[in-house]
Amino acid sequence: MSPCDRTLPARARRRPSVPPAARPPADPSPPAGPARGPVALDEPVVAGLQAVRDYPCASVLMSTAPGAAMTPVDAARLDRLVAAAERRLRVEVAHHPIEPVLARLARLAQDAKTRPTTRAVALFASFHHDALVDLPVGVVDRVVVDPTFATRDLVRALAARPRVRVVVVSDRTVRLLEGASGGLVEIDLTLPSPATGTGASRGRRSRRSREDGELRRRRGSARLRHAATVVRARHTADPLPMVVVGVTRQVAAWTGVFGNDAVVGTVPGSHDTTSVARLDVLVAPVVDDHRRAGRNAALARLAATEPARAAFGIDAVWTAAGAGRIGLLCVEEGYVYPARPDHAHNRLQADDDLDRPEVLDDAIDEIIEMVRLGDGGVVTVHDGALEGCGRIAARLRWG
Repeated sequence: MSPCDRTLPARARRRPSVPPAARPPADPSPPAGPARGPVALDEPVVAGLQAVRDYPCASVLMSTAPGAAMTPVDAARLDRLVAAAERRLRVEVAHHPIEPVLARLARLAQDAKTRPTTRAVALFASFHHDALVDLPVGVVDRVVVDPTFATRDLVRALAARPRVRVVVVSDRTVRLLEGASGGLVEIDLTLPSPATGTGASRGRRSRRSREDGELRRRRGSARLRHAATVVRARHTADPLPMVVVGVTRQVAAWTGVFGNDAVVGTVPGSHDTTSVARLDVLVAPVVDDHRRAGRNAALARLAATEPARAAFGIDAVWTAAGAGRIGLLCVEEGYVYPARPDHAHNRLQADDDLDRPEVLDDAIDEIIEMVRLGDGGVVTVHDGALEGCGRIAARLRWG
């Protein structure tokens, strides 16, 4: 059921303007410094790309077949998309130097064709910036030339594969894994080794088995406490959803220490020696459940929002985003809105003439970037989830 049981507001007559992107000086030589090249998908990378205002910003997005290297068919498609980007740049940006942008795109495309592929690849190039990002989700193949990079698929990919912290616990040891679901990496906790003592003390302990057992338990507890301290410090510095894997008693103890807000799920069983790849598989359903719960919670929060703090539809949301008032944005995955910002009248005009430089290929992408740069939350939901809302809706901050 849609959270939007209200009538959509009338088209807003006044919208805040989005200032035009600063143009680089007409310098035909590329800036000094190496290209940024391939980068891993994470929050800092996405935030950095969204902060770029460096007209023209060329974005090339393409779905790929996963493999050890790009297939010849995908490579040919990528070449066609890069060629399309060049055509658009030469038409749209006739009065700005584009050779450095084209050189960056060509270099990124060559890198992409020789690297292992996932489900999609994104190439971003401007006069001063470039990046190549592999994505774990499929995309609609497209070329975007705008004052900013097209990053909505990166936001969607982050939501689809959120970073998590996995703690594998038992009476004997603790293991820590971190990363996106499907790409977990084990972290070295450097637990202290249990002391063995001298030969004489070992002989004495062997004659006092109960005291020996108690000593091992104490040393084991000290190692577990040390592990908990390390994990707690990492969690304080970098809070991530936590999944605890292990036998019931230890799982309950760790959940009690970190709380239900941090521990989003558990996996029962003894997994002291289970491989990282297998743990990745075991944890994936828990992460998926957490992601679905997050989407449902966002929709429920939106549905409970009082009318004075809600914006429904592209017009009202554009206005609120430009004013920096959005605390939570929900947008349907497939919603695309080409438009031209009318700065003189502070409004957004639908326009699908993408060859015109003032037309945004997708105003939704611009809205997402404005919300994230303003520290608002963005949740992508399935198509139809915002039926009656104009496919996009927001919960506003007071003010």
